[in-house]
Amino acid sequence: MLKTILIDDESAPIEIVRYFLRKYFADSVEVIDTARSADEAYLKINKQNPDFIFLDFNMPRGYGYDLLERFPARDFDVIVMTAHPGYEKKAMEYGIAGFLHKPVEPDELIQCVRRVVERRTGVRPE
Repeated sequence: MLKTILIDDESAPIEIVRYFLRKYFADSVEVIDTARSADEAYLKINKQNPDFIFLDFNMPRGYGYDLLERFPARDFDVIVMTAHPGYEKKAMEYGIAGFLHKPVEPDELIQCVRRVVERRTGVRPE
């Protein structure tokens, strides 16, 4: 079971992602926590060692890339979620595993998570 943390300053995107993970990846992905800021996420990532995170790139009190810069050698994958399409190029500079536009489309989310699960486990989820 892969562990993930959902990081967004708004509750709606967190609940949407949580819903789709339960619906499509209940046997392979577990949401172990959520965070509402980059500082909170930093502490939780260090404590809980997730396999991957969902990260909003535009949050008050710090951008998502500010958080990633605090992990220069990270052992977790990152799926970026943002309503700002201009961040896609910036996100790619950080070697992310996927990019989701808000509002999150289920098919895009499923594809991103499948890639992460397959890369981490060697098994392609159905």
